Amino acid sequence: MYVMEDNFFKLVKLLVKRCFKHLNISQKKNLADLLTAFLGNTSFALWDIASGLSGDTSTKHKHKRLIYFLDSLKIDLTFWKSYALAVFCLPGFKFKRRKIITLALDATTLKSDFWILAVTVSFNGRGIPLYLKSWAGVNTSYDYWLRVKSVLGDLKVILPKGYLFEIVADRGFQGDKMFQMCKELDIDFIIRINDSYKVRLNGLEYIQLSLFNDGYYVTDSLGKKSQTPDMNLCVNSRILENGDVAKWYLVSNQRELNQAVMVERYTTRFWIEEGIKDLKSKLHWEKYTGKIPQNERLEKCIIISSLSYAVQTALGNQMYMSDSERKRTSVFNKFRQSIRRGTEELEKIILNFLNIIATYIARVKPCFE
Repeated sequence: MYVMEDNFFKLVKLLVKRCFKHLNISQKKNLADLLTAFLGNTSFALWDIASGLSGDTSTKHKHKRLIYFLDSLKIDLTFWKSYALAVFCLPGFKFKRRKIITLALDATTLKSDFWILAVTVSFNGRGIPLYLKSWAGVNTSYDYWLRVKSVLGDLKVILPKGYLFEIVADRGFQGDKMFQMCKELDIDFIIRINDSYKVRLNGLEYIQLSLFNDGYYVTDSLGKKSQTPDMNLCVNSRILENGDVAKWYLVSNQRELNQAVMVERYTTRFWIEEGIKDLKSKLHWEKYTGKIPQNERLEKCIIISSLSYAVQTALGNQMYMSDSERKRTSVFNKFRQSIRRGTEELEKIILNFLNIIATYIARVKPCFE
């Protein structure tokens, strides 16, 4: 296990060195150390996380080092650009081969303490966090759409230039405010909406969406009140596990899509739920102390653990898994099982990553400059 952790540390140390150029030497070392600590944390208490840091010193000393590092680390758009570069240059993401990169947008909570908006990139059945923004408090009043706009605005800044991106989102993000926001920010989207909308086709009268058959439609306007123009609509029936039939009503501002493509891309939205489930259950996001750490330390650990999750998932993706095994477990779980056992296969994969990661970064980095 210690040899495997050491090899993992060497990998993330190189990744941090090449991607997080704005950090000083000490910050780079501590960031790589913390990324490695998330291989074996059993809770999200800072003391427990600190116990996994490298060195022969006491946990008390490591805890002080962790606090100092977190307090000195600035999470700004420069950091997020470096974070995105690190994610997209991981082997297996095939960044340069993707014609369009589909990102999922969703909200989650940590107990009743934090409300989080997350943007993830799809990867082998999981949503890998690409950007996270959190606010203290869940049961408080706030401007929902202002928060959404702030996340989408930041996302536009950190995404690499010259590539096509689209947002997929569930019904919590439907509505004219979202559609207008995406138009202002020049963001493509596929969003699921309720069947209560009324739609006008070919200059005819408005028709209740629930009356539409499966198919693809180019609308004159969506919503009798908002009358959002230039939207294409997809209606698709799905059979649920219990045998019931559910209908998806999907809208997009991309005219070149068809029903099959819209359904396929929207389906990746569910991967964000699997990714967040991993982070909460395996990296123990919600197992923190009753007294919330000061100075956004917990929020910073959430972000850094998300990057560690991306690296672990990318490594797991390189491991051999039979078809039956892929049905039973995820590549992330496969990685976690293998690093605990210290398998020779995983050791070779990590060492191979070490040999090729610099080349991958060199290919992707110009897109972020």
